[in-house]
Order: sequence, then C-alpha cells, then structure tokens
Amino acid sequence: MSFISFKDHPSHEFMQCPDLVRDKEEEEVHEVFGRLAAPHQGGSADLALLPYDPEKYPEQRLDIVGMRGPKADIATIRNLANAAYRGFGFVEDGLRARPDLLNNLVLEISGGSNVLTVLDHGTIINSPIFGAALFTTLHEFSAEHEALESLHPNMSLIASKLITRLAVFGSIPSSRVLTNIYYLRYSIPPSRNVRRSNIPPQLRKRFNAAMISSYANEPATDAGEITVISGSGSTDVVKRSHLPRRTSTIHMGPVATGTVALMQQCDRILPSGLNVSGNQPAMAIGFLRPAISEDTGAVGVMGQIAGMMTDATGIEHAYHPTRESFERAIG
Repeated sequence: MSFISFKDHPSHEFMQCPDLVRDKEEEEVHEVFGRLAAPHQGGSADLALLPYDPEKYPEQRLDIVGMRGPKADIATIRNLANAAYRGFGFVEDGLRARPDLLNNLVLEISGGSNVLTVLDHGTIINSPIFGAALFTTLHEFSAEHEALESLHPNMSLIASKLITRLAVFGSIPSSRVLTNIYYLRYSIPPSRNVRRSNIPPQLRKRFNAAMISSYANEPATDAGEITVISGSGSTDVVKRSHLPRRTSTIHMGPVATGTVALMQQCDRILPSGLNVSGNQPAMAIGFLRPAISEDTGAVGVMGQIAGMMTDATGIEHAYHPTRESFERAIG
C-alpha cells in the first residue's frame, strides 16, 4: 500500500491498495453511493451530488482508501468551518472552556501518542466540524501558553466513502475541502442502507480492512495524531416516544467492527458528542481515557457518549450494542 499521485491532481496524494477490485464492482458501488448521498444534499454546508467520474475525482476509485493534500492556515480553516456551519464558534468556545483537556492533548500528541476522538453520528458534518474546532483551539491554546508555539496537530478523519459523491458549498468536492485539515481515510460503514444494498459484504469488509491496515502501519513520527470518527456504523435515528413527558429518543446504532479495532490500536480515546441538527447546537466533551483492551470495552465508550448527549440535549440517547436491538428500536 502506498501513496500515489495523478497528473491532473498534483497537489493531492492518494493512498492506494492495489488488492482492491475496481471495474464493474466500482460502478455498482457508486450507483448505491449516488442514491444514498442524494438525501444529504442542501443543509448548512450546501451539499450537492457529484457525478461518478474517477478520472476527474480519483478519490472515487475503489482502490483508494485515503487522501491527503496541502494543509490550510488557521484563518482559512475557520472560514471554511464557519461557512459550513454557522455554530462553529459555539463548538470552539466549548473546547476553550476545557483548558484541562487541551493541555492534556498537547502533552499527549507532542509525546507521540495517538488519540481517537469518537463522536455520536447525528449528521454527516458533526464529526468534521468537531475535529476542525479541536484543531483550531489546540493550535490557539499551544501558542497562548507557549507550550509548542508551532504546534500544528496531525489530524485524520475517517469518513464514509460515500462523501466522494458529495460537493461542499454547491460545487467543491468534499474531499478537497476536508484535506485542508485532515488526512482523510475512507470506510464503507455497515449502515442499514448499505447492508440492504447490493454492495457485497465481502467487498465492504476487504475495503475496511485495507483502511484499518493502513492506519495500523503508519510510520512512527515524533508527534502523535488525532483521529476523528463517528462511532456508530449507522446514522442516529430519532423516534417519537409514546410515553408521557418524553417527546423523542435518539437511537444510536452499534459501533462498527473497524472502529472497535481502532479503539484498541490507539493510545487514548476522547468520547464526545455534537448535535448540529437543530437551531441550538449542543455538545458534550469527555475526558481522555485509555484504549480498550477487549471488544466489549467499546460498549462502555458508546454508552458514555449516549449518557453525555442525553444530559447535553435533554433528549434521551439510547445506544444499542447489537444490530437486532437497533432494528427493533427504530422499527
């Protein structure tokens, strides 16, 4: 597995796994992605559907599991984030109110530790928005406290390969915007819609295994990395409750297998949550905790996020550790 460049895209590098299949399977996968991406159009980031054109957008190729590009300065990142979500300042303020966490993160990543930031999966933008705010506030904090004045945290984002079919701000490919801050890693999450589609399960598993392998085999560096991911493989589902005094419950699906592996491979986990779907954003920021030692530890991480978001929003968040429980709850 290695990074490759394309003649028409000299400023970006693409992580290629040559063992992954393209051709007809790739076209079939993108036919599904097109259908699943269409409902995400619009919103605060003005998302729009991109055509399937792997020559123009190499990140759509099914042998590409990651992408990186030149990093933007802090002012540009703030401008992009504010354009995508008008409540971005609220997220930054919430992180500024946690100097204990920012100080610990500076110490961890400057010492070479890798931190996995796990969030709920309310919308397609809550994880990248939270990660962007974490990036800007960490940079700001380190400069103000002269800890590491030039700290430019290494950030990665694990996002659904589906985003390669979406443009931000109406026309800019989402991956090109996200690589201003992140080393972008792609997955094909086992969402309800993906599992019901004609994407072969073995293809999905091979793709995700290749991405996890690239993560695990990254060359060691002096500085650690902060990786941002939505824990549940499916988007959270809101169901109106028939119980008195309770208007609705937000159901969080089971954590994806690949995410469990990442929770074991990292050095620290930061459980957090961000709700950007309403008029008033809500956020919960946890504390750094050790990597899990067994698969069952992921249930505790996700349950903690559900509890924190229940307190932050006043709306019950229920985490379902099994697919069967999740399906029964959402009907």
